[in-house]
Amino acid sequence: MDAVQEEVWLGSIPVCVELAGDEVVGAKAPRPYWAMVPRMSYLPTLAGALRTHFSDSIAQLSYRGGLKRVDEDSEGTEEEPGFSRVWFSAPEPLRWQRPAGVLYDACGGGSLPWRVVVHFSNYPRSLLDLEEDTCERTFFHALKQAVHLETGTARAALVMPRVQQSALWKAVASGDRAAFAAADVKNESPLEAPPRSVPVRLVLEAGKTVVQLPFSAYDSRGRKRTLGETLLDGDRLEFLTDASALRAHAVDLDPDLPLIDTWKALRHADHFLYVLVSHTQR
Repeated sequence: MDAVQEEVWLGSIPVCVELAGDEVVGAKAPRPYWAMVPRMSYLPTLAGALRTHFSDSIAQLSYRGGLKRVDEDSEGTEEEPGFSRVWFSAPEPLRWQRPAGVLYDACGGGSLPWRVVVHFSNYPRSLLDLEEDTCERTFFHALKQAVHLETGTARAALVMPRVQQSALWKAVASGDRAAFAAADVKNESPLEAPPRSVPVRLVLEAGKTVVQLPFSAYDSRGRKRTLGETLLDGDRLEFLTDASALRAHAVDLDPDLPLIDTWKALRHADHFLYVLVSHTQR
């Protein structure tokens, strides 16, 4: 399991980030921003570097009134002009609260580099439907949910000192597995002990829908339940009746794999196992 986790954490995606066409000022678009983004990380971790890289364009757009505050038309919330919330599209708006690897796979994978467009204005709130929150807080919210499913309580995540939280998020952002392991949630029971429930997020409809479900790792006889028994159970999960394939980290998963072992090997930094579900074409 440890060797597989090491390989998973080493995975990165070459990304070419271009400025949105409607935010280009002048006849020539600025040069793209290139980065290797760890699959375990999140696109918003690039926000600071992107603001610096596209600072001239942002300044010109802001000067000409092209940048609006995030909630300019709402009461009680303002942001500094020119620094509206960063969002991404490829070509549809990307739900930035999901790990970069999950986003890339949900978009179909395909040729590299992954070409992504960055936007600094006109945040599509109705499409993204995300809470007023930062990526870091969203990550920790997911981590607390997963730990609660694993142990029956989120206490281990809730009592983390701020310095430990900072170290954990820095490790996630940089894809540093050793640093992550040192700062990760320390449950009262070791990882080898079976979790009360296995935290799973099923990614459906080209990444537009995520279904979060807890699954038991063992059946009534104490036998390890397989992916097929849990995730392809059409009687329990009607929307998976015609599912044809399961994938995680761009790898097809054998339905006969034990769920608990797959979770231990392929889970993300927020302790969730993200599984992309493909459906039979009708």
